[in-house]
Amino acid sequence: MSNSKPWLSIVVPAYNAELFLEECVSSFGLDENPDVEAIVVDDGSTDDTPGICDRLASRSANVKVIHRDNGGSPSARNAGCLRAEGNWIWFVDSDDVIAPYALDVLRKCTLATECDAVQIQFLRFQDGEKPAWPAPMLSESPVALSSEEYLREIYRGRGQHYMCSFLLRSDALLERNDNAAADRSRNELAGWPFRADFSLYEDVVSMEEILRRIDGVEVLRGQYYGYRQSAGSMTQKPSNKAADSGLRAVLDLSAHDDAGDPRGKLSLEISLLFNAYKLIEWRGTESETLRIRYKAEITSRVREVGVSHLGLDRFGRFVLMRTGLLDYIFKRRYCR
Repeated sequence: MSNSKPWLSIVVPAYNAELFLEECVSSFGLDENPDVEAIVVDDGSTDDTPGICDRLASRSANVKVIHRDNGGSPSARNAGCLRAEGNWIWFVDSDDVIAPYALDVLRKCTLATECDAVQIQFLRFQDGEKPAWPAPMLSESPVALSSEEYLREIYRGRGQHYMCSFLLRSDALLERNDNAAADRSRNELAGWPFRADFSLYEDVVSMEEILRRIDGVEVLRGQYYGYRQSAGSMTQKPSNKAADSGLRAVLDLSAHDDAGDPRGKLSLEISLLFNAYKLIEWRGTESETLRIRYKAEITSRVREVGVSHLGLDRFGRFVLMRTGLLDYIFKRRYCR
């Protein structure tokens, strides 16, 4: 790597990622992009991930490696931030890839924009297949939105909280931080810039906070991030820990103002609650308590939004919940 400051730091949290990590980092094309660094955070892996990390670092001065005890993806992202030297930071999951033309396009966009975030689109592809990248766009026509405007897009289902879909200006991400200590020192244990106290919806909570303190989001139309879909990533086993995290995350989200769209924000919260409700384990007192709490939170929000404004999907789930059929479906699924 040259002595000049990198344009971009790509942070890759990696836990037991031996199957895809090398493909992920290779997609960055670091040899052709000397102004980009990759920071791979081995989060206490028990497979060959540590060895793969070290081999990647031995091949390229653009690769930095952090070996640490397992602390979860948000904590690993925080550790990567401590080492990042780039003007911009992008978080890429270890089983995903980026488009071969992504860095050329994004370099131009980040250099030209006055916003603190650039938001891109995903291309989903199945495990075992190669991403079917579209032809590069001849020119991007980015749309610059204020942070409040982008939050409303999220609440209306036209935006997203997914961490990997954002490139973030590093000084905005790391210096204007509500969770940082008073002296703004970089302290990973403080849980910043990403909240480490959630195992479900951690992206929702963290990006909600980040979007509320940065100056603007530039939205691109192009698909520059390849999201790998596999059987393991498309389903999640019931877990009261995850369900509790989901409930706490929605309550955390509800403490923020509605950015001028109260109905949209409540509708998002209802969807998040329904998606996490299915993770409640079937048996036990803790499970029953969680079900009662979830139903109360969902019902109170439906009353505020109004049944006629729920939309077909949320309305259908609400009817199933009120009639007991939703629990019957989950019981049949998990108690065979």
